Amino acid sequence: MKKFTIIAIFVAMTGGAATAQAIGSIKVKSQPAIEQLMQKHVSYNIQHPKIEGYRIRIYRDNSGNARQRSQDISERFSEQFSDIPAYRSYDNPYFKVSVGDFRTKDDALKFYINIKRQYPTAYIVLEDINFPAL
Repeated sequence: MKKFTIIAIFVAMTGGAATAQAIGSIKVKSQPAIEQLMQKHVSYNIQHPKIEGYRIRIYRDNSGNARQRSQDISERFSEQFSDIPAYRSYDNPYFKVSVGDFRTKDDALKFYINIKRQYPTAYIVLEDINFPAL
């Protein structure tokens, strides 16, 4: 059943225009609209190199010294965890420090458990993250 479904999807996507050239290779003829859509997708990803994921917010404040405090917390975190990136941001009126680029909430939770004693007000947030290194 599974094999039939995959073949049916492949045939539907290619309009039945797939032909085998030689053993181990397949030539796929597709409609120009599919090629254009694929190029749009690639172009968008180049212009927007982020994906949805999770970070841990270790600081958020709007007090008079929040700018300097966010800088200090970001530097202290980077010294402690040099392999985890720290991101400072300003979202009026809050200065924020978020850390990590986690693809899943489970990954974020594992790291959160490691830092919750040092950063007791930390919490996990859904954000656009950088693509992981290959």
